[in-house]
Amino acid sequence: MSRPSTARTVVRRFPSLSRCTRHYHPSPPPASEPEPALQHSIRALFRRTAQPVAVLTTLRPPTASSEVGPSMPAYHGATLSSFTSISLAPLPLVAFSLRLPSRAAQAIDHAFSLGAYPRASLVVNMLSAEQAGIARHFSRPDLYPDPWEMHEYGLSEEGVPVFPGSLGALSCAPVTSFPLDWAGLRKLGVNVGPEMIEGTRENTSELFIAQVVRVELENRHGSHPLLYQDRLFKSVGEELPPPEEGPEKPAR
Repeated sequence: MSRPSTARTVVRRFPSLSRCTRHYHPSPPPASEPEPALQHSIRALFRRTAQPVAVLTTLRPPTASSEVGPSMPAYHGATLSSFTSISLAPLPLVAFSLRLPSRAAQAIDHAFSLGAYPRASLVVNMLSAEQAGIARHFSRPDLYPDPWEMHEYGLSEEGVPVFPGSLGALSCAPVTSFPLDWAGLRKLGVNVGPEMIEGTRENTSELFIAQVVRVELENRHGSHPLLYQDRLFKSVGEELPPPEEGPEKPAR
């Protein structure tokens, strides 16, 4: 696969930012354990709300059995269940969460361990309506069949996969992460009392914050976004007419 041409980009450098210490993560609860009522209601509400679909791509960290090299690079991808922009100034920042255990989280941890900041070691691909297959294939925990064999991709300047046909993609440098278990919440200053823990299921997710270094494929226009709503992939429909203006207020 040929390497795509990339425009020359000036990247502003920032001093290294600290990261929260990782805590242990408990094993996921049994599937038969009922979900608390509040969490169930929240999940049901967001299920009815259309969410944009994004796929995170990054380099897979080398292991004893498979070293990453220039001839045989190894990648990892994961469909994100939550992703949002949280700041444009003083730094452009985005946030996403990953359920644990996660190969994507391990890859980001590997970038942290190398002190790669502010190198763009991950890409968030904002998918278009034509890319539901990419989202579906990268949402499988076993990643079988191999989605890298099924879908075309190019590479960013840092060698991270970018999917052509996306609405756009964000090359990002991971800044910090926060474990969302009870220990992690306490470290963030949340007063976790026994009454909060009793009867609730401990989360096994981690929140990541990343700095946007560059926008890829930013000249693509006219495509509709891929959305996920009520457990189905969808896209936008017809534009709604503007709301009618109410009667004028009488002069006093």
